[in-house]
Amino acid sequence: MKRKDVQILIIDDDPSMSSSLAEYIRRLGYKVSAVGSVDEASSFVKIKQVHLIVLDCMLPKINGIQFANRLRSSRFGSGPIILISGIFKDKTFIVDAIKQTGAVGFLLKPLNLKDLRDLMEESLKEIVDNRDVSLSSLVSKHHLSAREQLKVVENVSEISGKDMPFIVSVMMFSEFTGHINIIS
Repeated sequence: MKRKDVQILIIDDDPSMSSSLAEYIRRLGYKVSAVGSVDEASSFVKIKQVHLIVLDCMLPKINGIQFANRLRSSRFGSGPIILISGIFKDKTFIVDAIKQTGAVGFLLKPLNLKDLRDLMEESLKEIVDNRDVSLSSLVSKHHLSAREQLKVVENVSEISGKDMPFIVSVMMFSEFTGHINIIS
């Protein structure tokens, strides 16, 4: 499965947090949706296949831990959940939350985006075709050789205007030459 076909759901009642997180995940190449309540999340999971959930522990009506357990008995089942919190920082709470929910990880706000990306990639490695890496991920993968960067560019199935600087950068700093055909 390609990254663009993997559905990530963010459940956080803070609109600025969920929108910035959604934008980051979108730039990694995933399909992402964000909801602000457990009711919206329940409805979303009923009608769409979700491959990974990023879940805030502090939500109105019901806390994230309780909702994660409710998700386990829904269509989402045993899918990967990443818990996030800006309030619950106690190590004992974190360990208990992971055990109770079967979450793949727990991240503290403000989020370390590299840790989030690493957790997501590890959790989804069985279903994601890793050859389909988003161009924007080249920014975070400084260890890739010029040839590896070029392979990423070659394997991209579609690009948007914001991807062009990455392509130009790869071409400029590699020893490869070529042409870019732009088709509308």
